[in-house]
Amino acid sequence: MTADAAVIATGAWLSRLAGGRVRVPVQAGRGYSFTVPVDRPIPGPIYLPDVRVACTPYHSALRVSGTMEFRDPHEPAVPARVGAIVASASPTVGRGAVGRTQ
Repeated sequence: MTADAAVIATGAWLSRLAGGRVRVPVQAGRGYSFTVPVDRPIPGPIYLPDVRVACTPYHSALRVSGTMEFRDPHEPAVPARVGAIVASASPTVGRGAVGRTQ
């Protein structure tokens, strides 16, 4: 195959797959969230700026997200990150709802 240009859209795997032929630094990002059931549908997204938490309607529930980190895609998730979101969102969203994460 020949081409004047090519697009390699592999995200965090770019440097590994391109074998050093592409010198564009790409860093993996991982977001943390959890989903809670809701009694009534939420009509749209909600942002809680004081605690930097976003809540988004998701499959008749509420997705609560709050942190993102940059790390190697092979590294394990950090459960304490979700715990920090729960602690931040509980006073506003409600401890009962946040305690019933899915």
